[in-house]
Amino acid sequence: MKTIAVIGDASLSPNDIKNTIALELGELLIDNGYRVANGGLGGVMESVSKGARNSKHYTKGCVIGVLPNYDTGMQNPYIDVSIPTGLGLSQANVLISLAQAVIIVGGKAGTLAEIAFAWQMQKLMIALDVEGIAQNFLDKPLDSRRKDKIYKAHSVKHALELLNAKIKEYDPYVFKGIEKARMDTQKVQHFLSQHCKLKDLTFLAERPEGFVFRDNQNVYKWLDFYKHSKWQDEFITKNALCYQLCALQESLANLKQEHLPNFNIQKFKDGILLSYPFVESESFEKFTSKTPLKLQAFIDLMLFFKKLQWVLSDLKPSNLRLSHQKVLMVCDIGHSIFPYSKVLFMGMLRRAFVCFVLQDKTLQQDIKPYLSLANNSDDFSLIIKDFNLDSTKIKQDFKIFCESVSL
Repeated sequence: MKTIAVIGDASLSPNDIKNTIALELGELLIDNGYRVANGGLGGVMESVSKGARNSKHYTKGCVIGVLPNYDTGMQNPYIDVSIPTGLGLSQANVLISLAQAVIIVGGKAGTLAEIAFAWQMQKLMIALDVEGIAQNFLDKPLDSRRKDKIYKAHSVKHALELLNAKIKEYDPYVFKGIEKARMDTQKVQHFLSQHCKLKDLTFLAERPEGFVFRDNQNVYKWLDFYKHSKWQDEFITKNALCYQLCALQESLANLKQEHLPNFNIQKFKDGILLSYPFVESESFEKFTSKTPLKLQAFIDLMLFFKKLQWVLSDLKPSNLRLSHQKVLMVCDIGHSIFPYSKVLFMGMLRRAFVCFVLQDKTLQQDIKPYLSLANNSDDFSLIIKDFNLDSTKIKQDFKIFCESVSL
């Protein structure tokens, strides 16, 4: 059974025509033997889930919700398989990855990100001709990298006709898993010894994207590449990351600051090596468990990123440190740092505020669920409830935080 991702507006008024469209779409997808996957929340997501449940052919397990957070209590009532990712904005990557085709019903900026993922993943894409971001791409390619287009559907029935007629053409592009496993610590150390003449390295940490080492002078971060059996995007991914990091390196050049290290970059067949001077510092979790930081430390960090015009989308306690001068530093450079956009910056700012509010708890408690919620919303009610905080003070502090960064 193939899975179809349905994306679109996350919030709709009761009388919006897109509710009716999504209801019909969900029912017809199940009637035609497909599973329905969506972001698990409201708007188009809720309506298409409800429509799927209305089908006479519905069976349990046919409606999948890929949630942006860890809280399954936030899903709409028609989801019967929950995938709580805790990835915030990056949830879109998971949703699109598990689908064989994508159908778009309106949408705004969030849907645009999902459209971009689906295009890069070579998915069959069909857009209903209704108000929303998808209207900009009806019967058009997103860029020149693919020879097809985002197909325009005049109605829900037309969308199903297109889906049934074309989905077999896209089967070769379905992601088949990772063909080559990542290098382990010893292999990376051996590689760095042979190719970079780096010996006697001390292993510091293993990250999802690679490994971190140091010697007496520098810190070295090895970023892995993965080889996919069906995609031809390893070259694109490798070079895109390299270009992205080179652009960041250029932005940091000649900029006197302590918040983000100036680094060097070397590209190899199997990965990228970043190196930057080792500086004595203390982990954020340990320091703040004894001495809470003032809000100004976080304001200074946000002002630096705004001036730099880059965003760390995965800002969290484990990638923050304190210098001897008590300056808040970011110690993680890699896949999660992007050129500035207001949407991404606001997500980072809210995550920074959560780190400020919960700074004295990060050593004992995992605050990832609260960081994930902050990616998309400035509703801090769960934090206020769970930690018995003063809601008025939290709102006032967040207002000061935003105003101080001129947002």
